[in-house]
Amino acid sequence: MADRAERARWMLNFPGVLKKEAAAAMGVDASAVSRLLRSERRISDEEFDRLQEYFRNFRGGGFEEPFAPDVTPAPTLSPIYPARAVDGGDWAVGLAASPEQQMLAPTPFRGIVEVFGFRAPDAGAWPRFKLGEIVWVSPTAIILPGDDVFETAIETNAGAARGRLAEFRRLKDGSEALFDFASGQVRSVGDVRNRLQKIAPRDF
Repeated sequence: MADRAERARWMLNFPGVLKKEAAAAMGVDASAVSRLLRSERRISDEEFDRLQEYFRNFRGGGFEEPFAPDVTPAPTLSPIYPARAVDGGDWAVGLAASPEQQMLAPTPFRGIVEVFGFRAPDAGAWPRFKLGEIVWVSPTAIILPGDDVFETAIETNAGAARGRLAEFRRLKDGSEALFDFASGQVRSVGDVRNRLQKIAPRDF
């Protein structure tokens, strides 16, 4: 996975992001952002969280409300749906089925409305996830290079999401690619970008 500083630089260099606005959202001055972009400065946990919130607002159409880092949403329980392994290394998640249980999502996904989990039905994504380990997914979280994603291939009429796990990567030429855990292949993101859902890292 990409480290935090690399992810921060990717967000700061995203087309349309204004460094001055990002610096204000992070609570630092513009020179601190410049040093971060030159790899001359580290970014704190709080600054990174604020930058992610700024970027989420930016991707959603801008600022509708002032940034408030001290406002923490009340924790809610998220559903754990049944899942099974299917042909071709895919996993099918029963999103229309009754949840097997409800649990508090991991820290990176707390406060995000659309979050669900399922237990890995096989070891196809090892070493990211072992058999039976909960895979937490958010269809609405911002995806950055280095993130693991659930690439939904098919959504059946029965409400089962079929897909596979991959790592979202940015190649040296600037293009986006997926490293497929089941096959071990790297392939272009292409037109599947809108079918990618962010997965919380297992080392939360």
